Amino acid sequence: NNNEEQSTLSLLRRALLASSGIAALQLLVSNTYAPAGFKRIPTQFIAALGDPNSSSGTEAKEWGLWTVDPGPRGVWLRDYKKVLDEQSTNGIAPAGWKFDANDWWLEEHGLIMEAPDFPLEPGRYLVTGGRMVTTG
Repeated sequence: NNNEEQSTLSLLRRALLASSGIAALQLLVSNTYAPAGFKRIPTQFIAALGDPNSSSGTEAKEWGLWTVDPGPRGVWLRDYKKVLDEQSTNGIAPAGWKFDANDWWLEEHGLIMEAPDFPLEPGRYLVTGGRMVTTG
């Protein structure tokens, strides 16, 4: 009976080690992959104004950039009065950013977000949305 338990524990340890190794390898590959001619940078969030079906173009100067994911920092539109109203909170969102009534973004699901930085630096960009496979 004791041998059976030892054998089961040994198999569980091996399975955990193997699955951890596979997960680590996948993470390494996905975080280091960059096609020829492109440099991998830390994840950033682009506000791309333009045709969503485009696969190339020259209008990156009209794009903005969030270096921090703006979604979790956002405030629901329904909570605007309670959370971002100048008189009650000085316009400071719970995440610490200052709401500017003249410069803010509304995410498609109803989140008010701080404005991204404009313009994006000139250059070539490969926007993958986290996908390894791209077309173009």
